[in-house]
Amino acid sequence: MYSCNRDIVLNKSVDNSNVIDGTIVNFTITVESLGIDPVTNIVITDVLPDGLEFISASVPTGSFSYPNWSLGTLNQGELVTMTLTARARMNNIYLSSVTHTNTVSNSQDQVDNNITADNPSVNVQVNRIAPASVISNRRITVRVNKF
Repeated sequence: MYSCNRDIVLNKSVDNSNVIDGTIVNFTITVESLGIDPVTNIVITDVLPDGLEFISASVPTGSFSYPNWSLGTLNQGELVTMTLTARARMNNIYLSSVTHTNTVSNSQDQVDNNITADNPSVNVQVNRIAPASVISNRRITVRVNKF
């Protein structure tokens, strides 16, 4: 359904929301214009939280310079999709898992009336791999050679 008011719909998803430390995750961001009139100078901003390291982005239109995707103009019914790749990291070694929330936002020349609900956030749970075995009460000898 299209509205006379400008309505930009943001949707974000992730290919794997429960990963181990160091895993690469791919975020998919879709932007759709449901208003009748064109929306100009659209910029999608996706600042990754600590624990998600930016690797790359793939955009079909416009340009990307982290963290901004400059789309330009979207016309009625137009939908574009971007893929952002990141590495998930544990940012606290004392926890067995941590959840990172990643949220995308939009700005443009016109007011986004948000007639249709956005889904701009996803969670990624990063889990630490426990060691397979723990050695305790063993003597470790280190030999140092003098030169």
